[in-house]
This record gives sequence, structure tokens and C-alpha cells, in this order.
Amino acid sequence: MTAIPIVFIPGILSSQLYLPENGKKLWLSPSFLKNADRMAFSSPLDVKNNEVNQQTLPHTRREKGMLMREVFLIEKLCSAFPDRPVYYFSYDWRSCKNGAQKFAEFIAYLAGLGYETVDLVCHSMGGLVMSYYVSRRGFAHLRKIICLGVPFEGSPLMEKLAVTGDINAIPNAVAEVFGLTKEIVTAYPSAAVLLPTKEYLSVYPLYRKGTPVSTEEAEAVFEACMPEVFSAARTFQHAVHMRAYKALLENPDCYFGIGIGKDTAQTVSLEGGDKVKEYEGAAGDRDVPEYSATMCGRVEKTGFERFRKFDARHGELLRSAEPMTG
Repeated sequence: MTAIPIVFIPGILSSQLYLPENGKKLWLSPSFLKNADRMAFSSPLDVKNNEVNQQTLPHTRREKGMLMREVFLIEKLCSAFPDRPVYYFSYDWRSCKNGAQKFAEFIAYLAGLGYETVDLVCHSMGGLVMSYYVSRRGFAHLRKIICLGVPFEGSPLMEKLAVTGDINAIPNAVAEVFGLTKEIVTAYPSAAVLLPTKEYLSVYPLYRKGTPVSTEEAEAVFEACMPEVFSAARTFQHAVHMRAYKALLENPDCYFGIGIGKDTAQTVSLEGGDKVKEYEGAAGDRDVPEYSATMCGRVEKTGFERFRKFDARHGELLRSAEPMTG
């Protein structure tokens, strides 16, 4: 086969999740209101239709994502490249690591169809899924990669969620409306992966009543908020830093779309109890600071031909950016 597939990997919350016993959609569906406890990480859930080429579907049946923002990108890819297969890779976004393992299985599936390589478009946490895959397997079966608003160094919004339980602190979330609790979310491995990294904290530290605290103290705060998953999340981040960053930065076929121009939290201050104060004013896309999306400034050293900045919010990058692969 000569046509190279294009695979989109969405961010957190943007893949539909299904009950394995009956195949019914759970995430953001009427059944969720009756089964919110099934969103706990201990409860197995499925995804569907990864193997479906979106080009073969009518517009009304193409994957739309959680808030239907992703459908714009899928439609754009399908229309711009009518002769190429387009896939929407859904994964259980409760765990980036598990998502990366499923992605490896999906790549093997495409290889079995005769596709030796694929092009990727990754949005938000989807870029972390891709990065972990690269940290383990390099660029096996991957050609071009486009990263849109990837929180490589985490997001201060996850600090806010961990401390306060404000579920709407999750980027693009509507979770609180559906009763997704702090206890459920803070037990997700993916939530802990979105905490600011040690390197980010060394420049933009956590504060306590207006006074910066050491990285060690911040680590203790995070671990107390997410005791079940914090250690594994730091291991995940370390693997990405040590084995994926250099590879992605040195790969001339890896590109970065970064949101700027929006009032973005730079860090937070613990004000006592469950109260925090957001220190805004950072460049970013409202959800992800520019400093995080650029791997602490590393991306900008790759040269202007490999990154673009857009005056867009996090979700708007799917519309504002032109993630076209040749």
C-alpha cells in the first residue's frame, strides 16, 4: 500500500468510553448519570472503532470527540487528503501509559494491513501518549508527527484540581456537571501525569500563601493529594524526558503548534484548606503554559520551520492550527 494513513490522537476526556458487558457508551451519556462510579480507574472500560477509516464514513457518522471539536480536524484531514486513510485513535484516557500500550497495538494492526508508516496529529495529552510510545519504541512505524498544545511539562490547572477538587480545572472539562468527583479523578494515572514536572517547578514553583516552596515540598503536597498514582506519574514523566525529548527535538519531521496570547495560569499558591490562588499572566493557551508546550523552551531551538504559535485557546488549536501532513 502506498497511501500513508493519518492518525489523530486526542487529549484527555476526548475518547468515548464504553461498558464492556453491554457495549453501551458510558462517558458523557445518559447511562453515566446512573453509573458514575464506573469511571473509577479500577473499573474496566472499552473503546470502539479505532480500526474504522473515517474516509469510509458519511460526515454524520465520523468520530466527533467529546465536545465535537475534534470533528473539525477530522473533516479537514479527510477533505485535504481524500486518497489517504484517516483514523481517530480512541484510548482510555484515565491512563497515558495504558493508552500508549494500546497505541502500539493499533500501530501493529495497521502494519498488518500493509501500512509500514503513519503520520500523527496529537492534541494535548495525546502528545504524551505518543511521547511515551517514542520513549519505548522510537519512531518505529512513525513518519511525520504534529503536536498541538501538548503539556509536556504539565499544567498548573492540575495543581488546582489536586488541591481543591475543582474538576473544571481539567482542560476542556465538563466533568463536574456529570458528577465526576475529585476522589475518582485524582486516582487516575493520567491526572498525575498532568501535574507540573520537576523542571517546570524549578522555574515556576508552587507557592504557599504567596511564598515559593521548594520542589521537594511541592512534591510532598502532590503526593499527599494523589498518593495512589503520583510515584508512577513521575516515572512516566522521567521516561519521556530522558528518552523521548531528544528524539522528538532532533527529528526533522516532528512539528509543534503552540497556543499563546491567552491569560494562562503560571502556577498556584496554597492559601489554606482547599483554597488556592492562581498566578496568571503566563503566555499560553489558557490551559497549557507556553513554557510547558515548548518543553521548557527547547522547542524554540529547533528553528522556525518546525514550530508555529497561534493566538488560540487550547481547544481552538484544532481549528486555528493547520495540522496538515504532506
